[in-house]
Amino acid sequence: MTDYINLQSRCQRGESTLAGANNLLAECHAALGKLLAEVESLRKECSRLAADNQALLENPEDAL
Repeated sequence: MTDYINLQSRCQRGESTLAGANNLLAECHAALGKLLAEVESLRKECSRLAADNQALLENPEDAL
């Protein structure tokens, strides 16, 4: 998480050169891609856990 906080700070400060700004933008896009993938993974896991929970509520004897 610290990497994202550091990246956010760098984005807020900006870069003094066009090349530096382009590199920073590329890092931001990569970080966003990783975060979106993580969100999607967590949504799938949440959905799976909700389905498991529902199945256990309907058939508590399956818990053991």
